[in-house]
Amino acid sequence: MMKMSILYSLFAVCSLAFCQCDKDGGSASGGNLPFELSVSQWNVPSQGATEEVDLQAPGEWKVKTDYIAGGERWLSVSKTSGTAGQHKLTLSAGNNPSNSTDREALLTVTCGNEQKTISVTQRTHEEVVPEQGRYDVKAGDTLLTVNVSANVAYQCSIVQEGNWIAQVQNKSAMETSSVRFQISANTDEQERTAVVKFTADNLAPTEITIVQAGQTAGKELTLFQLNIWEECGHNSTDGYSAFQSLVDQIVALEPDFATFCELYKNGDDMVMKKLVAALKERGLTYYAETGFGKGGGGARGLLSKYPIEETELINSWMFKGVCNVDGKRIAIYPSHSNYVYYSCYYPRGYNDGGGNSGWEKLPDGPNTDVSEILERNALSGRPESAREFVENAKKELDKGAIVILAGDLNEPSHLDWVESTKDMFEHNGCIVPWQTSLLLTESGFIDAFRQMYPDPATHPGLTWPVNNEGIPVSDLAWAAEADERDRIDYIYYYPDSRFSLVDIKMVGPTGTIVRGERVAADTQEPIIDQAGEHWPSDHRGLLMTIRWNE
Repeated sequence: MMKMSILYSLFAVCSLAFCQCDKDGGSASGGNLPFELSVSQWNVPSQGATEEVDLQAPGEWKVKTDYIAGGERWLSVSKTSGTAGQHKLTLSAGNNPSNSTDREALLTVTCGNEQKTISVTQRTHEEVVPEQGRYDVKAGDTLLTVNVSANVAYQCSIVQEGNWIAQVQNKSAMETSSVRFQISANTDEQERTAVVKFTADNLAPTEITIVQAGQTAGKELTLFQLNIWEECGHNSTDGYSAFQSLVDQIVALEPDFATFCELYKNGDDMVMKKLVAALKERGLTYYAETGFGKGGGGARGLLSKYPIEETELINSWMFKGVCNVDGKRIAIYPSHSNYVYYSCYYPRGYNDGGGNSGWEKLPDGPNTDVSEILERNALSGRPESAREFVENAKKELDKGAIVILAGDLNEPSHLDWVESTKDMFEHNGCIVPWQTSLLLTESGFIDAFRQMYPDPATHPGLTWPVNNEGIPVSDLAWAAEADERDRIDYIYYYPDSRFSLVDIKMVGPTGTIVRGERVAADTQEPIIDQAGEHWPSDHRGLLMTIRWNE
């Protein structure tokens, strides 16, 4: 009887062990099972996948993951340990974002003294990626190299009108390659466009656009520069709007570019926004950007017939706008400079407005100490602003850009205060090497007006103050008992073989203000008269014309 009880008990225990299952559905009974894995290698597609692995273990087991390449924690295992029996493991890997590095990992399953491994490899993401999506090339014969990053074999096809692009070489090293295209000269004035498609098996095509400029040799561009006097804040005494007068000037001149300073408003009342809308109503399409600095100098504006692709604030007194014109990068710097420490007033017997000194007459009369004049001028920050421009312009020149600076710099030129003019315009014998113009000249920039008219005695180029007949003289003159006329508005450019200076003229009223009185023009330089009866500024503007040489 005792033997029968023991036999029944053993049978019950064995039945329970045979029927018991662990949490993942595997049998917990495995003492006689061989140690096996259904998979020893898994090749994962680049976009990621999951894989089920059957595990059979005679005892307790555990999984270890070693990452060999492609980073860590990109492979997951549903269960990393367990007891004897049959189990299912789920392996998961996400997308491999790299197009250059395969992922590799080794899973090691240990059961007692035995080990089994699964080698996991995931290929890189297959793609063909050109270095850039658009290539702008000049009108002449061009050999264009397009660098391509690819990890699959690919082919090129060209979609074009005519037969002006031909593939001449394809150097492929799988991960990095280059394709070269021979582009024939464009003899038409209009630009032309082609599309190159890169195709590979099982991948969507990748495209680049090639835009070839039209034949531009002989084409002319114009730039108009003007201080718009407190954002067109001075209407004529007869009520005519200064803003409308500005619109009239742009319609008459139709410049390719225009730069403005003394802008102060924001939002919908900003003059540049209103100007673009008003010009559109007159049938002209322009783009505009505004660069606001800090302090009392307000903002500068850039008006352009070409889209303004980039902008950058250089300092409190200038910003940069970049346009693509006929395949050429043009960087234009609308500028204004601090109006105080206006030390060209010293020889004229007036204070310079700096350091709370005001604008009154000097008690001891004219100050002709050139070293003190230059010391006061430096306190304005104008030379430092010019230095910051030069540093930024160097970067643009390194990019192959054409660089132009235009604005009211509130400082005379060292090219004007010279021996031949020392007794003109109340210079009172002073020959002054003004720092801003000297820095720009020594940095290689050319003063367009003085390049065209080198003699400051016959062509002084006086831009302020001018005889705006719609404005009271008391609002135009600051030093009412002096001849304060000077050239303080400029267009500078860096010389470039791709263009030539054709012309530069002043624009605006022909008369000026001398000792608080309106006077007629008495110099030889040509002046483009204002459009209509009204003028929006107390300055003259400048209109520069350049011509492409290629």
